[in-house]
Amino acid sequence: MASASGCEHYTRRCAFVTPCCNNIYACRICHDEKENHQLDRKSVQSVKCLQCNNIQDVASSCEECETKFGRYFCEICRLFDDQEKGQFHCDACGICRIGGRKNFYHCPRCDICLGVGLKDSHKCVDKSARNDCPVCLEDIHTSRISANMSPCGHMIHSTCMSKLLASGLYMCPLCKGSMVNMSSMWKQMDREIGRTPMPEEYHNVKVTVLCCDCHKKSKVKFHVLGAKCSHCGSYNTSREGIEGLPEDLAGGATGGGETEIEDAAMDEGDPDGGSIEHQVRLVQRAVENVSASVADIRLEVDEGIPPNDLPLD
Repeated sequence: MASASGCEHYTRRCAFVTPCCNNIYACRICHDEKENHQLDRKSVQSVKCLQCNNIQDVASSCEECETKFGRYFCEICRLFDDQEKGQFHCDACGICRIGGRKNFYHCPRCDICLGVGLKDSHKCVDKSARNDCPVCLEDIHTSRISANMSPCGHMIHSTCMSKLLASGLYMCPLCKGSMVNMSSMWKQMDREIGRTPMPEEYHNVKVTVLCCDCHKKSKVKFHVLGAKCSHCGSYNTSREGIEGLPEDLAGGATGGGETEIEDAAMDEGDPDGGSIEHQVRLVQRAVENVSASVADIRLEVDEGIPPNDLPLD
């Protein structure tokens, strides 16, 4: 058998005769990197044998020297590959994928092949895989980069999600839901809030929040570090209203963040380290602790969930 050849993308013993520019390229990726247009691999009608240079119609082997172009051959996708990657053609997706057919199933509503572990356990979003990645804006359905499905059902390239998490961003760019399991972070928030009470002036202040994870509203006590959803325990919430705020503090508390407490301390004017100033220092320390926790915590996708989208081979 002829020695394997091809390019850095594929190991194969033939090359495409590209109908769009009538050139010879080892694969569509080599073509797209060189030319100013993209090759539709399904439009390829002819291939060149790399063993005897015979040009012929697309087939699994050479008509002249009988060289087999690759162990895997898909006539529909014009895919030749001599490396075992568990390749299979998904009729519903309309393309070839890798990873082993038995390890994946096609979700008709999401319109993508997903890991069997997600069957009946993920949130379906109509045609979610037909959308572009919300981070890099590249196509997900035919991407050669694997993608992850967040609990919200939106799909993001795995590399893009890793960059978001490394930057401390855990919310889905599309719906603001948590992309990973944040339970350990929420426990840290509970501890910091528990040992950092708000000044007395804020004890009766309550905020109405909308949870970005369970999408329910809650009315909870105000704290500068965050507002916890009373339904699911998430701190991934957005404030929709505030009540019970004394008039002399109303201007500061509507802004959000650390300025609410800092403004209260300035209004009180306690240079000798009174109770308000002491509370300010406690809250500031808690903010620093939470910030450090966000930077240090390792946010991971549940171990039982592999990358959910298959890379196109």
